[in-house]
Amino acid sequence: MSFVIHRDLEGEAEFRKRLNVIGSFPRSGSHWLRRMLSELVAINNGLPSPKFGKSMEEVAGFHKDFEDGEWRETTGPLIVATHQLNRYGIQHMRVYLRRDFEEVYRSTLKATQELDDAWWHGGSREACYEKWCEHQAQGVAHAKLVLDYNVTKADPRAAVKAVCAVVGLPYTEESLDRAIAAGSRGNMLAEQSELKDVRFEIVNKEGATL
Repeated sequence: MSFVIHRDLEGEAEFRKRLNVIGSFPRSGSHWLRRMLSELVAINNGLPSPKFGKSMEEVAGFHKDFEDGEWRETTGPLIVATHQLNRYGIQHMRVYLRRDFEEVYRSTLKATQELDDAWWHGGSREACYEKWCEHQAQGVAHAKLVLDYNVTKADPRAAVKAVCAVVGLPYTEESLDRAIAAGSRGNMLAEQSELKDVRFEIVNKEGATL
């Protein structure tokens, strides 16, 4: 028995051409940056303003594979954020988000206490440091732009402009204003609170039907 595999070669070529990967070690600000970039992607494509969570992931998510076809729903550069630097091929990594280890580790411990799905459960500080060192060395060596967390924190507008220049994402000063507002601490906290409320309602409804 023989099998014929039909590949969409034109589609694969377009995906690779548009693909721009943002790599980061966990707790280095990738969700914050994606919230601002997803606002620009939504504006450029005439989509409703996304919110933290599913709608943001659909516009500029961690995993946007060729096979799932979601990448076809927007035009312009495909912006994918991932902690796994080789997931899409290191040659597609455009931006690496860097953060001081002590800040990363403190944020990691806090997340472990607050989140059920935090990436780091258990393990020593030394093991975390070893992973961070290896990850950062690879990211810094291959990215066209290395963006420090505290630089983004001090001037998010300049940071987003720098990322847009590297990935080829168009913006206007007005759309940039909206993106910065979307990534503000107040708005992000409000959206995350709203997301938790929705999850709470879903759990309650599911529990009530048992």
